[in-house]
Amino acid sequence: QPQALVRTRENIENVAKKIEKDRDYKQAILLSGSAMTDVENGIVETKRTKAMAELRYLDSKIAEARADEALVYTPDRLRNAEVAFQTLMQDFVANQFDTVLNTIPQLKPQIEDLVTVTRIEATKEKIAQVEKNIKNLREQAVDVHLPGRIEVMEQLLKEARELFNNNDYDTAKEKSSQG
Repeated sequence: QPQALVRTRENIENVAKKIEKDRDYKQAILLSGSAMTDVENGIVETKRTKAMAELRYLDSKIAEARADEALVYTPDRLRNAEVAFQTLMQDFVANQFDTVLNTIPQLKPQIEDLVTVTRIEATKEKIAQVEKNIKNLREQAVDVHLPGRIEVMEQLLKEARELFNNNDYDTAKEKSSQG
């Protein structure tokens, strides 16, 4: 529980005591003002905590996209996401928590799409590379010297395509890397 919330409850109890028991209305008014300040502080702290959690999530997704080579496969999307994220961070540092919390619902799907599109493009690249390697090996008649090697690669390629078509991009990329 935020400390401001605890203080607010204590102040409310004290206000009730001042009114009901002590009949000290002036002190009750002062304590109610303090309670209002604590409520406002609690609201701000709650917004700050929620905004920070959302920013951490977005930051982890951008890092995930970078790890999947977004700079190579989707550089414009990555740049746009990073610029938007930096703007949110500036708003957060400026204690503009409402702005951050209102902007995140529009930005979150864009960043999640960045991760997905990066994985798709990276997987397409790996599959195309395996196809090219198979073609080169066939042209060099490698199957004469290494019988069965091309068939193994073709099987891995087939599995990678099936995984790709089922939206399992990570496993498809891994399968095509084995080829």
